[in-house]
Amino acid sequence: MLQDLRKDFDPSNTEPTIIKCADLSNERGYRFFALGSNGICYSGPLAEGHYYKLGTTKKQHCVNGVGRKRKAYAYSFGELFSFHINSVLF
Repeated sequence: MLQDLRKDFDPSNTEPTIIKCADLSNERGYRFFALGSNGICYSGPLAEGHYYKLGTTKKQHCVNGVGRKRKAYAYSFGELFSFHINSVLF
């Protein structure tokens, strides 16, 4: 976990939370990051392998670019591989 952003999370406007998590991840040089549990920012040097390992989930588990409960919406800086991952289980 990079940072718990839930205290500032607004489900009707998720963009500031997504941008904050992207900035935190990018500052550390990480290529992938994810948002889960309504605002917990995840990333790390091995994030890519973790996100792709568990595959995708149903769309209702990730709303407006942020995961719910034990799901996370994953993002990448730059090109993705041949398939798209939008969420993972934590």
